Order: sequence, then C-alpha cells, then structure tokens
Amino acid sequence: LTLTVSSEFAPLDADLVLVGVFAPAKEDNGDDDDEDDDKGDGDGEEDPPVLTGEARALDEKLGGALTDLMAENAKAFKNGSTAGSSTPTLRVAVPGSKAKRYVVLGMGREDKDIENGTMTKIGKSIA
Repeated sequence: LTLTVSSEFAPLDADLVLVGVFAPAKEDNGDDDDEDDDKGDGDGEEDPPVLTGEARALDEKLGGALTDLMAENAKAFKNGSTAGSSTPTLRVAVPGSKAKRYVVLGMGREDKDIENGTMTKIGKSIA
C-alpha cells in the first residue's frame, strides 16, 4: 500500500483517490449550544456541498461527479462536518488518469481545530 499526499492537481496515477474536504464554518448565531453543529440550517436538510481549491478542480474534471456524490449522500455525509465520514466509492474513468475510484472524506468543520482524536477517526475510516 502506498499513500501519496498532494496539493497539486495532476493526472493521477493511483487506484483510489481520497478527496479530503472540510465542511463550511458554522455561522455564529450567538447560541453556544453545539448540539446542532451538523444539522445544516435547521430544516433537516444539509446546505448544498461546495468544493474549493484542488477538490473543485478535480470535481470539474469529473463533470461535477464529486458534488453529485456528496449531495446524494448528504444526510449521512453532512458535507464532511463529521471527521472520518466518507461517501460511497465513486467509479469513473478520466482520460489520462489511472484513477478510477474516488472517495470524498470528511475532515470536520473548517472553523474547528483538529484534535488528536480527529486524526484517529480519519485514519480509521481510510484503513
């Protein structure tokens, strides 16, 4: 097993690509209660997924397939707000790339510090 970490988008020479995403920062509504951190805007639905940076570039190369995958699994995936959460494997062929399988991996909320247990959750989910 070989693990390569890259922040540059290039044709990928891997069997499986893990795309780590952070959920958007929670809007501060003056309420200190953390119970509803992962509940979107309170109507029971998650906010639509938004990819940025290299994840967005990869999603565009895949014709929006990563965004669609996150949206289809929004209830369980919660836009990546739970560290270690993941989408089902997406299988797609991209010309010029060996990679045919992609998984979106939740890294938690972008406004929260990464704690020791967070990296353990992420590691267990990819093991």
